[in-house]
Amino acid sequence: MLEKQRLEIDLIDNKIIELLDKRFCLTDEIGKIKKENNIKVNQTNREEEIYCKISKLAKNEVEIKKIYYEIMKQSKNRQNK
Repeated sequence: MLEKQRLEIDLIDNKIIELLDKRFCLTDEIGKIKKENNIKVNQTNREEEIYCKISKLAKNEVEIKKIYYEIMKQSKNRQNK
């Protein structure tokens, strides 16, 4: 009964995991560039750009903003290492 929907969710989850891995690799590169150029990790303007994009694109804005809050928090933690 739920197999079709769960299979579709599994496929989406696989894509999300792959994309998050790529995103964290890119944020690691950005962190190195920031350290080399003495740029602070926390970039409020960039975060606001992302939240505005979510507001424009997302049907489930509140939930996606919460998820992105965590993604950005982990990205900043990695950059601060």
